[in-house]
Amino acid sequence: MLVVGVAGAVISNTLGWLAGLPAWLLLAWLVRVYWEHRPPVPADPRGVLSPVAGRVRLVGEAHDPILERRVQRVSIEVAFPGVVPLRSPTEGKVMDLYARCGVFGARQRRCQPDESPDCYGQWLHTDEGEDVVFMISSRMPMSRARFEHAPGERVGQGGRTGFFYFASVADVLVPADAGLEVAVGDRVDAGETVLAHLGRV
Repeated sequence: MLVVGVAGAVISNTLGWLAGLPAWLLLAWLVRVYWEHRPPVPADPRGVLSPVAGRVRLVGEAHDPILERRVQRVSIEVAFPGVVPLRSPTEGKVMDLYARCGVFGARQRRCQPDESPDCYGQWLHTDEGEDVVFMISSRMPMSRARFEHAPGERVGQGGRTGFFYFASVADVLVPADAGLEVAVGDRVDAGETVLAHLGRV
């Protein structure tokens, strides 16, 4: 951000404010994306929050390829360009992290040695003994994920848990007896919108 700001100042001073406008717009966008904004987390300890902002594109039963179980799945379409912070859906312990090839919901496979993953996942185990998995995928080959918590560490509900570059879809997998709270077409906010409640039949 500092480099973009300096470039904007230099261009504006030498060529005029109009020439420097693209650099200032880029700086404003970078500040918006990277600024650490703590969303107002709902007082709902059994609620599963959306890890990203976007629109619900699919809701229903699915197969969890990580824990090999039947689950309820909420799939969220992330707006382009998909440079987004990731929020923890629930409070608990990070059990494991995953990286695979193939957008989740389509064919998943192990990456070849010269191939970068485009689907990343995190398995969380709550204090109530429930398991929540979220996967984030990209349809673009330059995608990257950075998780801030290693397996064994705790995360807070709605807390920042990582960052994703060029995300396309986020999938939240909750136990089959969870009660879903969203429908296809709903707009969701990262770390704020309750997608489901755990432990409800």
